[in-house]
Amino acid sequence: GSSHLCLRSSRSLARTVDSAGQVAMLDVFCIFLLYAVQGTVQGAIFGSLPLLLRQNPSATDVDQSHFSIVGYPFTMKFLIAPLVDGIYFARLGRRESWLLPLQLLSASMLVWLASHIAPMLESSPPEVATLSRLLFVLVSATAAGDIATDAWANCRMSDSRASVCQALGLTVGIQASSAFFFFLKGKGFVDVSVLFFAMGALAFMLLFFFILQMFLGGHEGDVEDEEAVGVGEVLHRVRTFCGVPNVRWWLLFSLLIPVLSGHDSVLAVRYQALGFTPEIFSEYDLYLIPVSFIVMWLGGWIAQTPRPMS
Repeated sequence: GSSHLCLRSSRSLARTVDSAGQVAMLDVFCIFLLYAVQGTVQGAIFGSLPLLLRQNPSATDVDQSHFSIVGYPFTMKFLIAPLVDGIYFARLGRRESWLLPLQLLSASMLVWLASHIAPMLESSPPEVATLSRLLFVLVSATAAGDIATDAWANCRMSDSRASVCQALGLTVGIQASSAFFFFLKGKGFVDVSVLFFAMGALAFMLLFFFILQMFLGGHEGDVEDEEAVGVGEVLHRVRTFCGVPNVRWWLLFSLLIPVLSGHDSVLAVRYQALGFTPEIFSEYDLYLIPVSFIVMWLGGWIAQTPRPMS
């Protein structure tokens, strides 16, 4: 009687704990993949494509400058954040309402670009205007997805674990689509079409696991869904937040980053003219990957300190 009931209760509890553990691991895996896919997009668009464009003899400095415009959605994420936070479908989930369509859009664009990006880069002159418009949409989707991923990770796990997933995912993604890509390209194993196809396949794999996570775990853990906040209220909070002096300096610095970092592309072009190709540099960049992990881990650790911008 009672012993049998206790045995059944313990087995039921064990199954519940095991199921919760599987969902938690799936959360970690999905969040890691979300950051990894975002990292591959950043590494490919801001690292690999400008260098590949310069290998086209008909490419000019004006063509190169288009890529600095493509990066502005990441600089202006604070303008996208109120929309991501205030517009959503309650039945689907506040963060899932954005992550699901944005991930589908990104994956579809990456697969489509896999068969079109090489002719665009290699044509004479290169089709930079068309490519820049497409990449601007892709980067905008990635920037909005990055905002939603940060908030979703914060709801599904502790800050320290979310920080580790972010540091690992972004570093692995960026290095895979830039340094590791040029390393394999120098060996003759891959080209830019293969890179984008692999990125698209990874994005669709993430989409599958994300949908699986939604069915298994739902969004009952999203604490912020208890508080309905409209776009107007979020904009008011952003305006108040921007009144902090340190935040104003940060916004000014964010706007100047694309201008101040322009020397990076120019320097890379000069190195290529001297015979130092990206394939050569990639062999040394691989040794810097552990340093990237350490720096990003330190950044996550500093971000967890109380009131870092006060």
